[in-house]
Amino acid sequence: MSEIDTKYLKAWELIQQRNYYEAKEIFEALDKEDYWKASYDLAGFYYYGLYGFKKDIQKAIQYYEKSFLRSGKVKILEELLYVKHEYCGKLKTILYTLTHAISFYKAVKNKAKGDGNNDNPTNPKPT
Repeated sequence: MSEIDTKYLKAWELIQQRNYYEAKEIFEALDKEDYWKASYDLAGFYYYGLYGFKKDIQKAIQYYEKSFLRSGKVKILEELLYVKHEYCGKLKTILYTLTHAISFYKAVKNKAKGDGNNDNPTNPKPT
């Protein structure tokens, strides 16, 4: 298990112990290290207002986007577009999707090739 995976598990242990402040710091540090799972979890925490996180839809959207672009997981893109639609409406979501279509395609393509930050956070990022 890598050091980054160990930190991630530690953050979840802290949440179970209701030490939300310290867990938040770890998740945010992991996000800065481009760990997509931390970005995804932060998105959910902000979207639902969980674990001491104040509900903030804009932050949730930012973290969903980071998580998707890092992982290329279509499930995350679906969640991102759902939240975007709920928050911004149909027209803005369509425009957002069209303006980001190329980066979305590249994220999925990189995941299919096995490049980028997928399930194994120790993989090097594509250049």
